[in-house]
Amino acid sequence: EEVVDKISKVHTTDDDSEVNINVETVVGLSKELRQSTVSIGKRDARYLTDTFYQIQKIRIGLENQVRSVNQNKDGEGNPSIMEYAALSLAVLEKSIASAFETFVESRAETKWMTEIKGIGPTIATVLYAYFNVDGVESAGNFWSYAGLNNNNNPWLGKEKAAQIVNELYKIRSIKSRGFKSVIKGLVKQGIITNDTINTIVNSISSKKINYDEIAVKELIFKVLGDLANDICAKAYDAVKDQLMEFKQINEGDGLEITPEALQVLTEEEIERISNEEDKTFGFIDLSVPFDSDDLVDYFMSLSDANIITEKLISMLMIKLNSRRTYATIKKNSVEKRENDKYFGRISKESLRNYLSKPPYNINLKVTMWKIGEQFMRNSNRGSLYGKLLQERRALETERNNRHEYANQAFHLLKAKNYNKGTSTYQYLSKGMLSPDHINARAKRYATKLFISHVFEMMYISKNGKMPKTPYVISVGDHVDYIGPEVPYDKYFKYTK
Repeated sequence: EEVVDKISKVHTTDDDSEVNINVETVVGLSKELRQSTVSIGKRDARYLTDTFYQIQKIRIGLENQVRSVNQNKDGEGNPSIMEYAALSLAVLEKSIASAFETFVESRAETKWMTEIKGIGPTIATVLYAYFNVDGVESAGNFWSYAGLNNNNNPWLGKEKAAQIVNELYKIRSIKSRGFKSVIKGLVKQGIITNDTINTIVNSISSKKINYDEIAVKELIFKVLGDLANDICAKAYDAVKDQLMEFKQINEGDGLEITPEALQVLTEEEIERISNEEDKTFGFIDLSVPFDSDDLVDYFMSLSDANIITEKLISMLMIKLNSRRTYATIKKNSVEKRENDKYFGRISKESLRNYLSKPPYNINLKVTMWKIGEQFMRNSNRGSLYGKLLQERRALETERNNRHEYANQAFHLLKAKNYNKGTSTYQYLSKGMLSPDHINARAKRYATKLFISHVFEMMYISKNGKMPKTPYVISVGDHVDYIGPEVPYDKYFKYTK
């Protein structure tokens, strides 16, 4: 009602004249949504939640702009008309949120969720819309999709994505020099001709082969015969030393223990920290002799250097410590613009673009943060997850005081340019996580447990039985299964 009252009278001119909006039309949308949401499925619910988040994002941006103009941070702009737009969106946002209330009452899954302390209709609708147990056998898939495993599968961003792709190309370049020198020698000896090599290269882009790597390999061995294997062996020997000398992007990233830390860390702690391995990225083993896939990659690069081959993808998986599956990489890095030359294929640009995007759903990631905040607020109000959050925070604090997270602290200190005057820098420089970091760890722990229960609930709803292996918080020092705050059998009949 307060929003409706504000939006009905918004000043837009210097003479204080008013522009009125038909509030009943906007608010009336809520009634329509209430009637229609009962019958919508997961896909439409997801569209609705996507729309909700988009409206919310624009509304917050407008409010920030109004604040900026009012504080004279921006020389231009009409705060009144922007306030009018922000308030209009606020009404629409509220209308959709009220529609979620009707939606959650129509399904057992969402009704179960809203009985959890801190989980309201909006969050319940988002979880129902985004999560799907089809083909999923564990809660880990839900965690990854929602960004709860971000420490294990970090968002690379544009800069790091470009570095990784460039590294793959630098390694390819070294290998190519080996193949080129060997083939050049064979041509000089008259064993093969340049026409033979050109035939292979030109055939790769032909309609018959069309960059099919299986067909390319068959062509190479048809033309070169056993000589192909000999070329691989000699090419590796030609550049082996260069490969061994190549510095990968995660080399030289050793920890730098600060002077502050040296004053508080024991010799045993320093030794332990120094021996801890950073598993953010893997190391590509460059001591392995070349095989036929390397030869295919060489000829493919001669035909079109921008096409990503199976060999490059296999190296990428090693670089990412197999955090992303082969199928995921193939599916999401294919060029999808129909007017692009590489449509339907993976190019250097499309792979780089894929790697630069978050490996999770951004809207769900935001929702996970909100869930953690709700559990923290309800930690003294009978919330199971809030209680576990408190216990986890105490455990994390003990470990932090023992400098068990010193390795992470130093990596954070190196990765981000913290102001030395902040309390966060003071903690990190001594080999400890800040209280905010500890709170985030505790919230993520409680949220992961809740999402594991959401997975079990959805699995039960669909299959009438518990998943094969119920989730146990092994990393949380719990040896027994932790049940949900609201029993499943309150809404579902299932085989335990």
